[in-house]
Amino acid sequence: MQVITGSSQGDLSDFQRQLVATSAWVKEPHRIDRHQHRRAQFLYCEVGSLQVKTGSRQWLVNANTAIYIPAGVGHEVAAPAGGIAYRSIYLEGDSCALSAAGGAFQLTPLLRALVNEAAQFAEDFTPQSPEARLMAVIQDQLSILSPALLPVLVPSDRRLNSICQQLIENPADDRTLDQWSRLVGASTRTLSRLFVRHTGVNFVEWRQRLRVNYAIRRMADGESLSSLSHALGYASTSALAIVFKRILGVTPSHYFRR
Repeated sequence: MQVITGSSQGDLSDFQRQLVATSAWVKEPHRIDRHQHRRAQFLYCEVGSLQVKTGSRQWLVNANTAIYIPAGVGHEVAAPAGGIAYRSIYLEGDSCALSAAGGAFQLTPLLRALVNEAAQFAEDFTPQSPEARLMAVIQDQLSILSPALLPVLVPSDRRLNSICQQLIENPADDRTLDQWSRLVGASTRTLSRLFVRHTGVNFVEWRQRLRVNYAIRRMADGESLSSLSHALGYASTSALAIVFKRILGVTPSHYFRR
Protein backbone atom coordinates (compact mmCIF):
# COMPACT_ATOMS: atom_id res chain seq x y z
CA MET A 1 0.00 0.00 0.00
CA GLN A 2 1.33 3.42 -0.98
CA VAL A 3 2.44 5.72 1.88
CA ILE A 4 1.64 9.42 1.51
CA THR A 5 2.09 12.45 3.78
CA GLY A 6 -0.55 14.55 5.48
CA SER A 7 -1.53 18.06 4.42
CA SER A 8 0.74 20.95 5.37
CA GLN A 9 -2.31 23.18 6.00
CA GLY A 10 -2.73 21.39 9.32
CA ASP A 11 0.34 23.24 10.57
CA LEU A 12 -0.59 26.63 9.16
CA SER A 13 0.12 29.46 11.62
CA ASP A 14 -2.28 32.25 10.71
CA PHE A 15 -4.63 33.61 13.35
CA GLN A 16 -6.54 35.71 10.81
CA ARG A 17 -7.67 32.51 9.11
CA GLN A 18 -9.20 30.55 11.97
CA LEU A 19 -10.53 27.88 9.58
CA VAL A 20 -9.04 26.56 6.35
CA ALA A 21 -10.81 24.00 4.13
CA THR A 22 -8.89 21.64 1.84
CA SER A 23 -9.61 18.87 -0.63
CA ALA A 24 -7.55 16.11 -2.21
CA TRP A 25 -8.13 13.14 -4.51
CA VAL A 26 -6.06 9.98 -4.07
CA LYS A 27 -6.78 7.21 -6.57
CA GLU A 28 -4.54 4.43 -5.24
CA PRO A 29 -4.89 2.44 -2.00
CA HIS A 30 -2.76 4.25 0.56
CA ARG A 31 -2.02 5.05 4.15
CA ILE A 32 -0.77 8.05 6.10
CA ASP A 33 1.41 6.96 8.99
CA ARG A 34 1.01 8.34 12.50
CA HIS A 35 1.30 12.13 12.54
CA GLN A 36 -0.22 15.15 14.21
CA HIS A 37 -1.13 18.72 13.33
CA ARG A 38 -0.74 22.03 15.10
CA ARG A 39 -4.37 22.72 14.21
CA ALA A 40 -7.40 20.57 14.98
CA GLN A 41 -8.75 18.64 11.98
CA PHE A 42 -12.31 17.87 10.90
CA LEU A 43 -11.99 15.09 8.32
CA TYR A 44 -14.38 13.19 6.06
CA CYS A 45 -14.65 11.77 2.52
CA GLU A 46 -16.84 13.18 -0.20
CA VAL A 47 -16.20 9.92 -2.10
CA GLY A 48 -15.02 6.59 -0.68
CA SER A 49 -14.28 5.66 2.92
CA LEU A 50 -11.30 5.95 5.26
CA GLN A 51 -10.25 4.35 8.48
CA VAL A 52 -8.81 6.82 10.99
CA LYS A 53 -7.05 5.63 14.12
CA THR A 54 -6.75 7.91 17.12
CA GLY A 55 -5.30 6.36 20.26
CA SER A 56 -6.92 2.97 20.79
CA ARG A 57 -9.95 3.70 18.56
CA GLN A 58 -10.27 3.27 14.83
CA TRP A 59 -13.21 4.91 13.04
CA LEU A 60 -14.85 4.35 9.68
CA VAL A 61 -15.13 7.79 8.04
CA ASN A 62 -17.19 8.54 4.93
CA ALA A 63 -19.67 11.06 3.51
CA ASN A 64 -22.06 10.53 6.45
CA THR A 65 -19.61 10.46 9.33
CA ALA A 66 -16.71 12.83 10.00
CA ILE A 67 -13.98 12.55 12.60
CA TYR A 68 -12.81 15.50 14.70
CA ILE A 69 -9.16 15.22 15.77
CA PRO A 70 -8.04 17.77 18.37
CA ALA A 71 -4.81 19.69 17.80
CA GLY A 72 -1.67 17.75 18.65
CA VAL A 73 -3.40 14.35 18.74
CA GLY A 74 -1.54 11.63 16.84
CA HIS A 75 -3.54 9.75 14.24
CA GLU A 76 -3.17 7.35 11.32
CA VAL A 77 -5.21 7.12 8.13
CA ALA A 78 -5.75 4.08 5.90
CA ALA A 79 -7.66 3.77 2.62
CA PRO A 80 -7.33 0.10 1.57
CA ALA A 81 -9.60 0.54 -1.47
CA GLY A 82 -8.29 3.90 -2.69
CA GLY A 83 -10.49 6.25 -4.72
CA ILE A 84 -10.76 8.81 -1.91
CA ALA A 85 -11.96 12.41 -2.22
CA TYR A 86 -10.67 13.94 1.00
CA ARG A 87 -12.26 16.95 2.68
CA SER A 88 -10.67 18.58 5.73
CA ILE A 89 -11.22 21.68 7.80
CA TYR A 90 -8.23 22.76 9.88
CA LEU A 91 -9.20 24.82 12.90
CA GLU A 92 -7.14 27.24 14.93
CA GLY A 93 -7.34 26.90 18.73
CA ASP A 94 -10.86 26.81 20.17
CA SER A 95 -12.45 28.26 17.03
CA CYS A 96 -15.51 26.00 17.29
CA ALA A 97 -17.46 24.19 19.96
CA LEU A 98 -16.70 20.59 18.95
CA SER A 99 -15.75 18.24 21.76
CA ALA A 100 -12.20 18.71 23.04
CA ALA A 101 -12.02 14.91 23.25
CA GLY A 102 -12.69 14.48 19.53
CA GLY A 103 -14.94 11.81 18.09
CA ALA A 104 -17.35 11.07 15.25
CA PHE A 105 -19.96 13.56 14.05
CA GLN A 106 -22.93 13.40 11.70
CA LEU A 107 -22.42 15.39 8.51
CA THR A 108 -25.20 17.52 7.05
CA PRO A 109 -25.78 18.19 3.33
CA LEU A 110 -25.42 21.93 4.00
CA LEU A 111 -22.00 21.57 5.63
CA ARG A 112 -20.78 19.32 2.82
CA ALA A 113 -21.85 21.88 0.21
CA LEU A 114 -20.18 24.72 2.13
CA VAL A 115 -16.91 22.82 2.53
CA ASN A 116 -16.87 21.88 -1.16
CA GLU A 117 -17.09 25.58 -1.99
CA ALA A 118 -14.51 26.65 0.60
CA ALA A 119 -12.00 23.99 -0.47
CA GLN A 120 -11.74 25.70 -3.85
CA PHE A 121 -9.95 28.69 -2.32
CA ALA A 122 -8.36 26.95 0.73
CA GLU A 123 -6.30 29.57 2.65
CA ASP A 124 -6.38 32.05 -0.23
CA PHE A 125 -8.77 34.57 1.31
CA THR A 126 -8.59 37.79 3.31
CA PRO A 127 -10.45 38.92 6.44
CA GLN A 128 -13.84 40.58 5.78
CA SER A 129 -13.98 39.07 2.27
CA PRO A 130 -16.95 37.02 0.97
CA GLU A 131 -14.77 33.92 1.41
CA ALA A 132 -14.14 34.84 5.06
CA ARG A 133 -17.89 35.18 5.60
CA LEU A 134 -18.38 31.71 4.10
CA MET A 135 -15.82 30.34 6.57
CA ALA A 136 -17.77 31.98 9.42
CA VAL A 137 -20.91 30.11 8.30
CA ILE A 138 -18.91 26.85 8.30
CA GLN A 139 -17.73 27.67 11.81
CA ASP A 140 -21.34 28.11 12.93
CA GLN A 141 -22.38 24.84 11.27
CA LEU A 142 -19.56 22.92 12.96
CA SER A 143 -20.68 24.23 16.33
CA ILE A 144 -24.15 22.71 16.02
CA LEU A 145 -23.23 19.28 14.64
CA SER A 146 -24.64 16.22 16.38
CA PRO A 147 -22.63 13.14 17.33
CA ALA A 148 -22.66 10.48 14.61
CA LEU A 149 -25.90 8.49 14.46
CA LEU A 150 -24.10 5.32 13.46
CA PRO A 151 -20.45 5.47 14.47
CA VAL A 152 -18.69 2.38 13.13
CA LEU A 153 -15.58 1.44 15.08
CA VAL A 154 -13.07 -0.76 13.27
CA PRO A 155 -11.48 -3.20 15.76
CA SER A 156 -7.72 -3.35 16.12
CA ASP A 157 -7.66 -7.05 17.01
CA ARG A 158 -6.05 -8.83 14.06
CA ARG A 159 -8.80 -11.45 13.68
CA LEU A 160 -11.70 -9.01 13.98
CA ASN A 161 -9.96 -6.52 11.73
CA SER A 162 -9.62 -9.14 9.00
CA ILE A 163 -13.37 -9.81 9.13
CA CYS A 164 -14.31 -6.13 9.19
CA GLN A 165 -12.03 -5.16 6.31
CA GLN A 166 -13.67 -7.79 4.11
CA LEU A 167 -17.13 -6.60 5.11
CA ILE A 168 -16.22 -2.96 4.41
CA GLU A 169 -15.15 -4.02 0.92
CA ASN A 170 -18.26 -6.17 0.46
CA PRO A 171 -21.12 -5.27 2.85
CA ALA A 172 -23.32 -7.92 1.20
CA ASP A 173 -21.12 -10.72 2.56
CA ASP A 174 -23.57 -12.76 4.62
CA ARG A 175 -21.24 -15.24 6.29
CA THR A 176 -22.07 -16.03 9.89
CA LEU A 177 -19.68 -15.56 12.79
CA ASP A 178 -19.37 -19.37 12.85
CA GLN A 179 -18.09 -19.32 9.27
CA TRP A 180 -15.74 -16.42 9.96
CA SER A 181 -14.35 -18.19 13.01
CA ARG A 182 -13.07 -21.05 10.87
CA LEU A 183 -11.38 -18.59 8.52
CA VAL A 184 -9.58 -16.49 11.14
CA GLY A 185 -8.68 -19.28 13.58
CA ALA A 186 -10.70 -18.29 16.65
CA SER A 187 -13.80 -19.75 18.26
CA THR A 188 -17.21 -18.18 17.68
CA ARG A 189 -17.47 -17.48 21.39
CA THR A 190 -14.13 -15.65 21.43
CA LEU A 191 -15.00 -13.55 18.40
CA SER A 192 -18.41 -12.70 19.83
CA ARG A 193 -16.87 -11.52 23.10
CA LEU A 194 -14.16 -9.51 21.34
CA PHE A 195 -16.64 -7.78 19.03
CA VAL A 196 -18.54 -6.33 21.97
CA ARG A 197 -15.32 -5.37 23.78
CA HIS A 198 -13.77 -3.61 20.78
CA THR A 199 -16.82 -2.03 19.11
CA GLY A 200 -19.51 -1.80 21.80
CA VAL A 201 -21.94 -3.91 19.74
CA ASN A 202 -22.22 -7.54 18.67
CA PHE A 203 -21.22 -8.83 15.25
CA VAL A 204 -24.71 -8.77 13.70
CA GLU A 205 -25.33 -5.22 14.94
CA TRP A 206 -21.92 -4.06 13.64
CA ARG A 207 -22.65 -5.46 10.17
CA GLN A 208 -26.13 -3.90 10.14
CA ARG A 209 -24.71 -0.50 11.11
CA LEU A 210 -22.17 -0.80 8.33
CA ARG A 211 -24.89 -1.63 5.80
CA VAL A 212 -27.15 1.22 6.91
CA ASN A 213 -24.21 3.63 6.70
CA TYR A 214 -23.60 2.42 3.17
CA ALA A 215 -27.31 2.72 2.32
CA ILE A 216 -27.56 6.31 3.58
CA ARG A 217 -24.59 7.38 1.49
CA ARG A 218 -25.84 5.68 -1.68
CA MET A 219 -29.46 6.85 -1.30
CA ALA A 220 -28.25 10.43 -0.78
CA ASP A 221 -26.60 10.06 -4.20
CA GLY A 222 -29.88 8.96 -5.75
CA GLU A 223 -29.66 5.14 -5.70
CA SER A 224 -32.98 3.37 -5.16
CA LEU A 225 -33.76 1.27 -2.11
CA SER A 226 -34.52 -1.74 -4.30
CA SER A 227 -31.09 -1.79 -5.97
CA LEU A 228 -29.41 -1.21 -2.61
CA SER A 229 -31.25 -4.13 -1.04
CA HIS A 230 -29.62 -6.51 -3.49
CA ALA A 231 -26.20 -4.81 -3.19
CA LEU A 232 -26.31 -5.19 0.59
CA GLY A 233 -27.37 -8.83 0.64
CA TYR A 234 -31.03 -8.44 1.62
CA ALA A 235 -33.68 -10.64 0.05
CA SER A 236 -36.14 -7.77 -0.38
CA THR A 237 -36.56 -4.02 -0.11
CA SER A 238 -38.74 -4.46 2.98
CA ALA A 239 -35.99 -6.43 4.74
CA LEU A 240 -33.56 -3.51 4.38
CA ALA A 241 -36.27 -1.02 5.38
CA ILE A 242 -36.98 -3.00 8.58
CA VAL A 243 -33.30 -2.98 9.58
CA PHE A 244 -33.03 0.71 8.71
CA LYS A 245 -36.01 1.60 10.91
CA ARG A 246 -34.84 -0.58 13.80
CA ILE A 247 -31.46 1.15 13.88
CA LEU A 248 -32.47 4.75 13.13
CA GLY A 249 -36.07 4.77 14.33
CA VAL A 250 -37.48 5.93 10.97
CA THR A 251 -38.02 4.41 7.54
CA PRO A 252 -35.64 5.38 4.71
CA SER A 253 -38.26 7.64 3.11
CA HIS A 254 -38.88 9.50 6.38
CA TYR A 255 -35.14 9.81 7.03
CA PHE A 256 -34.59 11.73 3.79
CA ARG A 257 -37.66 13.95 4.33
CA ARG A 258 -36.39 15.27 7.67
